[in-house]
Amino acid sequence: FTDPKTILLEPEKTTLFIISPEKNITEDHTIMLKNFLGSGGTVVLMDETGKINPILEELNIGVKIEPYQIMDPLYYYRSWKLPKITNINPTSQTTKNVTNIATNIPSAIKIENTQNIKVLAYTSHFSYMDLDGNEQPSKEDPVGPFPIAVEKSYGEGKIVVISDSSLFINSIIELGDNKKLLKNIVGEKKAIVDSSLWNPSAHSRLKAFTQQAYNIISAPEIKYTL
Repeated sequence: FTDPKTILLEPEKTTLFIISPEKNITEDHTIMLKNFLGSGGTVVLMDETGKINPILEELNIGVKIEPYQIMDPLYYYRSWKLPKITNINPTSQTTKNVTNIATNIPSAIKIENTQNIKVLAYTSHFSYMDLDGNEQPSKEDPVGPFPIAVEKSYGEGKIVVISDSSLFINSIIELGDNKKLLKNIVGEKKAIVDSSLWNPSAHSRLKAFTQQAYNIISAPEIKYTL
């Protein structure tokens, strides 16, 4: 977890994850991402709320996140909110040997420009988009399949978009082939999570204050005075 603007990234050796951003992306951050991708880096964008759409738009990828839950009454783990994805693209290195993916309240990816977009995974034909939020299929709810993962070449690099930010959390990663998917995405590269677009929690602010206070009282002049 780091701010990628504060470290020297090696694009060809790095996979950068941006997960459920809470802050607006700045122009400098956008330029950094474009340069990183153009030099061979991999960027993985994960979100089901639509908050990542401004980044997708800035990068001109041609897709956006639809901010509605996708549920599946037939193919699922534990509940309808955890659809099991079995429509997997076998031709991509990203999904090589991946036969099913466990999701956690995912949404759908809307493809607005199909140029150079490769769909990696779809929900089943029984899935539906829960527009009214009642967790039950309604007449107005669109039915699947819906894309939940796509990839696109960008310069010398690659972008992977996943409409579920929770695929790799502890309670989900052991289900399906999620761990295999993560290994395929990262490969032999170093994985970095961009935390600069998150709002700091009370706990993280306390940690930062404690570290700052420790650094101050560790100064020789302060220690001598104490």
